[in-house]
Amino acid sequence: ASASSSNSGGYGRRSSSGRSQGPVHPEWSGKMFVLYRLMKEMRRPGNGNDKIVIISNYTQTLDLIGKMCGENNWGFCRLDG
Repeated sequence: ASASSSNSGGYGRRSSSGRSQGPVHPEWSGKMFVLYRLMKEMRRPGNGNDKIVIISNYTQTLDLIGKMCGENNWGFCRLDG
């Protein structure tokens, strides 16, 4: 996939309304890719049942992380406010 002006932060495509479209691409960002790899390893069967807490000041980042969790069938709970 090539980069274009409709990309948002290099993670996934956004529509004109600003909503994320299509899959999340954690490999397009070094930090998101590291997070993805860590979460994938921790969610691997037989690796315990530890919980992961992620804190961000940016709701768009939490949107992407939540979408990434959903795409990988990782359960998540988001607390805003």
